[in-house]
Parts: sequence; structure tokens; C-alpha cells
Amino acid sequence: AEEALRRAAKTLSRLPIVILEIPREVSDMAVVRSCSGFAKTWGYDAELAKVIVLASSASMALSFDADARERLFQVQPLSEEEWQQEEVQTFLKHHGGAVAVEHKSDLLHLSGGNVGKLEDLAQALRTKTFEEVRLETIGAQEAEILRFFCIDAQGGFGPGKVLAAKGWPAAWRTPRLTSASGPWTSLTVSPASIWRRR
Repeated sequence: AEEALRRAAKTLSRLPIVILEIPREVSDMAVVRSCSGFAKTWGYDAELAKVIVLASSASMALSFDADARERLFQVQPLSEEEWQQEEVQTFLKHHGGAVAVEHKSDLLHLSGGNVGKLEDLAQALRTKTFEEVRLETIGAQEAEILRFFCIDAQGGFGPGKVLAAKGWPAAWRTPRLTSASGPWTSLTVSPASIWRRR
């Protein structure tokens, strides 16, 4: 690697640029350590290349550490003005083909202008219809909202688990009981349900 980088610098008459991309799906910290080691060794210590590490996930980007030998940049979502630029259309065509270009404004709303999400959506359009991609994206966003509300309300455990931790009987932790063996009705009292026989 060292010899290849030296030859590239000589041929280009400048330092080569090496881009390491950590995809959003990667969560293994060994990958981050490997990228960090490469960037520190070849980009800083030996000064054989300019090394750019792209982390699609915010958590992965925040966990990246090069021992104060790095400059951190965050790519903001695309603005309405940036969205109108020709480069965005070229980007969409490259990642999603003509279908992505056709649904350009819809993709802006689905991605919120986030370039990483935009790339994922455009690539999904290569194998799925726009409606399928739209429904999957909205479904994932709704699931994230529901997960957030659960965490916000019960610390991530949900009411059933909180009541179980407090030792409440299982019947009281169940919001509705349907029984084929007996005529049960529910009388809801917050925070648990109390059951009585008719």
C-alpha cells in the first residue's frame, strides 16, 4: 500500500485522495477501528494520502476517533435551492435510473433532503416500484415514531413491562382479555385494567 500511494502521488503530482465509506448497515466497531488506523497511518503519520472516511450513520460518525488527528464535517440535508441543481439529477440517475429522476420531488420529501437516505431510496427504485418504496419508507418512519413515543412514555419498556417489574398480576397488565370460557368484561382504570364477572 505504501509503495502504491507513493507512485500515485508521483504520477498525480499531488497526494492521492483515498475515500473509505462505512455503510449505514455496518455496526461493528472493528470496522471503525480499521478505518481509523488506516487514516492515521497513511493520511496523517506517513502523509502519503488525504484520507476521507464517510460514515452514513450519525452514531458511527460520532464514534470515529483518530486521536485528534481528524477534522469532522457533517453534511447537512439538501436545501430547496440545492435540490434544483443539475448534480442532484445526475446523482439520482446514477443511483436509481430514470424512475428516480421522475420522482425527484417525492424523494426529497421522503428523505428529508438527507443524502444518505436519498441514495438508499434511489437504489431501492431499481428493484421496486415507487409506491412500494414510498410505503416502506413511511412504514419505517411510523415505526420509529411509535418507538420514540414508547421510550418517551415508559423509558423504553412499555406499560406491561413496567407493571410486571412492580409485581402486578398478569391479568391487570393486559389491556383487554378475551376468554371463550367465561363472560368477562373489562373496566379500564388507569394504569391497569381490572376485571370483573358479569
